[in-house]
Amino acid sequence: PEVLDWAGWRGPRATTMSGAGLLLRGLLRLRRTEPRTAATLCRRIFSLAAPVVASSRHLHHLGPGAPPTTTEATEAWWRRAYASDAVDAGLGEIIEVQSMKDFQSLAEASKSAPIILDFYADWCGPCKTLSPKLDQAAKASKKFNVAKIDVEAQDLAPLVQHLKISSLPTLMVLFDGQIIANSVVVGVPDDGKFAAYVKMIEGLEASKAAAEGEGEGGPAAAEGEEPKPDFKAIITEHMGKLSGEGVSKDVVAEAARAFSGVLSHEASELGDAVRAKVGLAMCALKEGNADVARQLARSAEGDCAENQKFGELEALKAQLDFIEQGGAGSVSEAQARVDADPGDLEALHDLATALFAEGRSREALDAALEIVRKDKTWNDEAGRKLLVKLFDLLGKDDDLVRVYRQKLSNVLFI
Repeated sequence: PEVLDWAGWRGPRATTMSGAGLLLRGLLRLRRTEPRTAATLCRRIFSLAAPVVASSRHLHHLGPGAPPTTTEATEAWWRRAYASDAVDAGLGEIIEVQSMKDFQSLAEASKSAPIILDFYADWCGPCKTLSPKLDQAAKASKKFNVAKIDVEAQDLAPLVQHLKISSLPTLMVLFDGQIIANSVVVGVPDDGKFAAYVKMIEGLEASKAAAEGEGEGGPAAAEGEEPKPDFKAIITEHMGKLSGEGVSKDVVAEAARAFSGVLSHEASELGDAVRAKVGLAMCALKEGNADVARQLARSAEGDCAENQKFGELEALKAQLDFIEQGGAGSVSEAQARVDADPGDLEALHDLATALFAEGRSREALDAALEIVRKDKTWNDEAGRKLLVKLFDLLGKDDDLVRVYRQKLSNVLFI
């Protein structure tokens, strides 16, 4: 009844059509006005009642091009009929690919949103572990779709062979009609690596537009060629924004999109990719996710040539080491201890470490300076040493470092 209400269908044959016939007729009408709802219902119907629908004596009411009357053929027909609508209607969709025609429709749909290709087999245990994580991430993010591809489906054998799928599960990203470089993941990644992978994908669509916009007003490209974005300038600009005080969520999201765009662009160089991963790690730290930042830092380090060093990467690694050694826990926990006993310098030390881990540099420096004010010699001058460590991590050119060096001198010597 809900399908018919949504579809707005009423007719003299409503009393003579079977339930399955009414359902199919309603779905066909609904597809024109509510394609996403129709696609969802179609998948649900065939997961529960494909034999009933396929055996309906009233399929002819659908008119020319009605599906065949066997269960398997009918389900395949409806899946194909709704495949493009499922992609176009919204993001966070889980799409079943059953033929090369289905895959071709994905290539077109990927021009508006990324699609993760999930290659699996029913007998594959790790596939069953990864699949629900992937589906949940897509539905939560709403920034990409997931396409399921059974490697044992005969109709898809040419695709599997062309992409050289030899291990399961295998993931790769289809965006703007092509497979994204460095997007292939084989096996089940741990939670940190998986989160980093999702973060990279989430920024692809917006970063593409941002990267294209960077070319405007730049050096003229040869006729018929797109100007190459200035990746170094893009990365430096957004790293600078992340280094400031009071960085908003919007700034972090914008930076993540820009870094993801650099990683996905075919014209980016190795050094650009390393710095972009460092940038994504900085975004993760701003969001309080040190585990994802560590995974990205390791990935960036793995991309470096022998004896190749990047200052931003080394600074990131030092910051992550500092956070790991600090073991202060959350800001709320440390703040609660300080509130309960303002004289607890250990709690104040933990608070400074936790604040710095969340990218709240000024507050971290204030907390560390307060330790020195209360007791310069506490724990072998731990307050002063913490400040010096924070100065090193922030860099000598940081405005905060200049300000707080002067404040430390005032406390120590005046």
